[in-house]
Order: sequence, then structure tokens, then C-alpha cells
Amino acid sequence: MIYNNNESKKCCYAMRDEIEQIIKDENIDRKYFYEVSKLKYEQIIRKFYFTFCDYKKYPIIDLSYLWLRFRKELEFSEKIYFYKDFKEFIEKISVLVPDNDDDRFYYLILDYGWVYEGKLKEIQNVLYCTSVLLEDFYIVSKKFDWFIGHSDDGQSLCLVTT
Repeated sequence: MIYNNNESKKCCYAMRDEIEQIIKDENIDRKYFYEVSKLKYEQIIRKFYFTFCDYKKYPIIDLSYLWLRFRKELEFSEKIYFYKDFKEFIEKISVLVPDNDDDRFYYLILDYGWVYEGKLKEIQNVLYCTSVLLEDFYIVSKKFDWFIGHSDDGQSLCLVTT
């Protein structure tokens, strides 16, 4: 992971620490939500980036403000905007998932560079319990044929398909 300064490094690790605490506090079964092996991080992030981003125009992989680098030929659903109820907002992720299945696992990629794998219900629980440190995140099909992106700046969710 690349850090611009010590403050961004602290924030990055604070997000991971918070997620680990949420897993404990919410009694989330680690069979259904867990941090991916750091040996697989680069492979998953690269696959995600090269599948959905205009890597010819933006050859350096950077997960911050990623929504500015998506390929033009991708299909985008209508956005779901956050208004008042964050729990309701996070629950709407289920509506966007094209192959919603209680037994399916997805990747959760945070713009801080952390990569998790889990079932949708557990991913939503973790996202709901996070603090203001949560910025952009991506719930990605393990086939890399779609993802749901959250833009903190746009306070919205969107399904993106290839």
C-alpha cells in the first residue's frame, strides 16, 4: 500500500482495526467474512483495476477516486443516494446485486487497499457498523463481471457491469 503521509497511513490502519473490532463486536463468523490473504491482495486489486478501469489512460493502480477512471463502455445502473438512514442505504446494496444468493461470496475492496471476502449479509453488517472513516468501497463479483461501487463524495451506490 502506498501512503501519501503518516496521517493517511494511520487512517488506513484505523479502518482495518475498526473492521476487526466490528467482526468481534458483532460476532461475525469468520467463515463468512474475513480479510483475504495479503499474498492475494495484489492479484485481486489488479484484476479489478484492469477489468473496470481505463488502464491505458491511467496506468498506475490507485484506488482513491477510482470512479474517475472507469472505462466508458461499462454499463452503470441508476444511482441510489444516501439521504438520512444509513442502514436503509446499506440494505439497498441487496437490490443492486445481480446474482444475489445467500451462499455466494464477494470481494469487498476498500479504497484504503484492504481486501475482504464474504457473504453479502456479513459485508453489509460490517459496512453498516463502520464509522466516518469509510469512504469509497467496491463489492465485486468473484467472476469480475460486475461490482457495486460506493462514492463517498457522491453519497451514492451504483451497479457497474462489463
